[in-house]
Amino acid sequence: MINDKEKLWYGAILVATVVLSIYMFVIVDKHIPVIDQSLIDSQESIGSLQEQFTKQNAMLELLQADLKLINKYTTEKEKDEKQVLAIKSVCHGYLSINEADALRKAGKLNVAADTLKETKELFWKAGDVLTIEQSALRGLMNPIDAIMSQWTKGEKTADTSKLSIQLTTILKKVDQFAEHCTVIRTSDPPVVEKHLSELPDEKRKVAIKALCSGWQRLTEAEAKHKQGNLSAAGETLSLAKDIFLQANETLPSEQKTLRDLTGSIDGLLSQWKGGNKIAESSAIATAAKGIMQKTGIQPEACSVPLPELSEEQRKIAIKALCTGWQRLAEAESKHKKDNLSAASETLNTVKEPIWEASEVLAAEQKNLRDLLSPISALVSKWKEGNKAAESSLITAVVKGVMQKINTQPEACPAPPAIEVAAMPPPAKPVVEVKPQLQPAIQAPMAMQAPMAYAPAPTNYQPAPYVPANYAPAAPAAPSPPVRQEAICTIAPSKDSSRKVAITILRSSLVNISVAETLHQLGNLKTAADILKSTRLTLWEAGDMLISEQNALSSVMLPLDNIVTQWEKGDKNAETSMIYAKVEAILNKLDRIS
Repeated sequence: MINDKEKLWYGAILVATVVLSIYMFVIVDKHIPVIDQSLIDSQESIGSLQEQFTKQNAMLELLQADLKLINKYTTEKEKDEKQVLAIKSVCHGYLSINEADALRKAGKLNVAADTLKETKELFWKAGDVLTIEQSALRGLMNPIDAIMSQWTKGEKTADTSKLSIQLTTILKKVDQFAEHCTVIRTSDPPVVEKHLSELPDEKRKVAIKALCSGWQRLTEAEAKHKQGNLSAAGETLSLAKDIFLQANETLPSEQKTLRDLTGSIDGLLSQWKGGNKIAESSAIATAAKGIMQKTGIQPEACSVPLPELSEEQRKIAIKALCTGWQRLAEAESKHKKDNLSAASETLNTVKEPIWEASEVLAAEQKNLRDLLSPISALVSKWKEGNKAAESSLITAVVKGVMQKINTQPEACPAPPAIEVAAMPPPAKPVVEVKPQLQPAIQAPMAMQAPMAYAPAPTNYQPAPYVPANYAPAAPAAPSPPVRQEAICTIAPSKDSSRKVAITILRSSLVNISVAETLHQLGNLKTAADILKSTRLTLWEAGDMLISEQNALSSVMLPLDNIVTQWEKGDKNAETSMIYAKVEAILNKLDRIS
């Protein structure tokens, strides 16, 4: 039996269960609509997202289609450009074979064999691109070798007629409409320009200058390409193109060939601009050499003296270039010994003789003055401790100019050594100058602040900016030591120092102008490096020009501020004020001179 107490307990539990059930029902009933609404909202959001994903997928598909078209167009364009270059290479090879046969008939068998040998590389590389005719092109190798062998043995009977027929067949297949090679329109041999010696003198000079200059630019461009500097190589190659276009006026019968050559240059330029390091200029160089040989010029003949240079000008140019060459060699020697600080100082002095030579050699003025910027950049790299940077390109350009004026670096006279007797050390920090010394010797001492002098070295080397024509007077005999004072026995003349300082200021103006150009192009780091090196040259000029020392010193702080701003990436700072001040000082010195 259940007692009353238990009844009450079970009743309470029953009531509590009923109340809780009612409460849960009310709560659930209230939240179900909210949950339903959330589900509806979520479904709508998912639907919206699905629509967005669908649109994005459609856009991605369109983009993929566009990318495929772009890739296809780019690939086809590159393929077309390569094919055009290959066809032109075969065409130039065809011309060279005809030229070789003409040389054979003239009895020049060795030259003919060399000319024929050059065509092998053209045909082989063209076969890499013209795959349909690859076997036909490479099938020419053995016949070419056989003919070359006979010619080198002195047998004139072997001719190239079969080779010409085979090449004509190949060219007709790959260039059906003769768009890139006009020689396949006719079976007649190509028209050859008269030998250069038969041209009028004026026309002959223009032809030599244009073709030689173009050839040298081609060689220089390929050298830069091999160093990986595609930007500089492209600029030099553009110059070669302009020069070959100018040659059209002198060699009318070669106009088509020269235009084809410039077309090939355009193709190579586009590849170098696109960063294609594999593309090279060998086919273009071979074609250019063929044109030169047909007009009687060999590339080796481009080192003849410039016809417009007088003997006096040539002497001045040789003296300046020899000085520059010797300083270059000295700088490179120090660089190889890891003495980068001394190497950079010596290299900085190369700019003065280069500038002097450029004032005499009008035809090479741009080439020589274009070296100032690379020299400044190399000076900065060596000062920063960059051992990898070298002066080979600068050396090559200077050597090329020297060869054009019919001189070789080996023919340069050795720089004279200047001997100064060793003096006892001073007892006092003040240097007392004897009244019997010459005024030219006293003047520099009077302008210097008093300082202690260490014993003079036995083999004194001149300061970096001693001009090429500087000839110091013989050292004065030292007086008996009184109170052990140091006596200066050698000092450059005032006129000599002024000339050197003027040259330094001119070089500094060029450097400031180059730095400003680089600043405007956004290359702030290189601009700052060049401006830093200019600071040193201005300081050296101030040491030589006491009257202008304050004016030059006032430039230093603004120059340092500009360097700091450029190094921080601030493009707003410019050099116009500094350029104007240095130019004003230079104009003043020119008027006084």
